[in-house]
Amino acid sequence: MSRAGPRQKPHFGRTLRLASLAFGLLLSATTGSASAAEDPVDGLRRALRSTKAETRADAARSFLGAIRVLSEEERRRAALALREAAKGETDPAVRLEELRALAALDDAMGWIPVLVAALSDKVETVREGARRLVLVARSGVLAVAQKLLK
Repeated sequence: MSRAGPRQKPHFGRTLRLASLAFGLLLSATTGSASAAEDPVDGLRRALRSTKAETRADAARSFLGAIRVLSEEERRRAALALREAAKGETDPAVRLEELRALAALDDAMGWIPVLVAALSDKVETVREGARRLVLVARSGVLAVAQKLLK
């Protein structure tokens, strides 16, 4: 019978750095950039400006996996980029992906455009998708809704 050593826990900081690097690489590959050391928010912003709808949607989806590894400042910058992109987005499917990414932030920066879309988006599928996001929301949306209702 062989004795296995104590199971080692992965180093949390290293895991975060690796996840952040993977996000940066994904965005770099998506946007065609050769710089892997690029700021992930700059990569997100560039991908959201792509002329290809699928690239914009992929950027918003990829952001969902990176939220936990971003600093507060990076989250704020990403929220601003996503809000701006969603405001000018012409493709309803991409706009819904951007709203999903904003909802995942679970803060006022993200929830305000989602709540507005749930009430007034011109496209029914986006409006319904935003409503579903609100209905399954975590508690962060309650404080935002309370502020908006005042």
